[in-house]
Formats: sequence, C-alpha cells, structure tokens
Amino acid sequence: MKKGITPIISIIVLLLITVALAGVAWVYLSGYLTTQISESFNIVPGSPTCVDNAGTNEISVVVQNTGTSSLSETDFVLAQVDGVDVSGSLETVTIAKGQGETLLLGYDCGGTCASGTHTVTLSTTSTSDTRPVTCP
Repeated sequence: MKKGITPIISIIVLLLITVALAGVAWVYLSGYLTTQISESFNIVPGSPTCVDNAGTNEISVVVQNTGTSSLSETDFVLAQVDGVDVSGSLETVTIAKGQGETLLLGYDCGGTCASGTHTVTLSTTSTSDTRPVTCP
C-alpha cells in the first residue's frame, strides 16, 4: 500500500511547485507589462509640423496617449529635435488616456530651424517615436 501512495504524493508536490512558479512569473510579468502599457503614446499622423513664423521656422508636435494612464510632460524621458534636448520646451500638459495634445508648440531650435528636414524624437520609459519634419 505504501508503494501506491508515494507516486501520488510526489505528483501532487510537483504540481504545487509548478503552480507556484507560474504564479510568481505572472505577478512579475504583469507588473512589467502594466508599466509598459501605461505610458504608451503615438505622434499623431501629420505631426510634427513646421511653420514659418515671421522668418523663423517653428516646430510643433501633437501626441496621442495610447496608454492606460494619463501622461504629462515629465513622463517624457527624451525629447529631441535633431539630437538636441528640448525637454525644457515641452508644454505643461496632462494628456488623458485616448486624448491628444500639443506637447511641443512653436519650438524654434534656438533660431536655427533652417529650411530642410529635421528629426523629432520623443520617448517615455516604454515607447519611443521618431518622425521627420520638413521646414519651408
């Protein structure tokens, strides 16, 4: 009778260990994925734009929040135009989930946004988007 019980107990113990490891993996991955999804965004199609304002080209960028929580300008860990940091020029905004707002408005590259193509890069901890913009 002892020979029949031992294999059953070992199978139950192995199943419990498997379930516990699956639970630990789920908790770890769900926390990781929630962070990744909460700060997602897209640069709206047609954006960025460049407008000639009295002889100075100015770049504006509209961002749509595709994540699960609100985004603010402080959630953007990287904001660059042609490799130059522009995080100090970001608008003070809160972008509700599913909404779009202008994040960079009338940036003039310090007066050096010459005619031609420029590159705009925005990044949060989970999403990065780079778009070209052509100035007149």
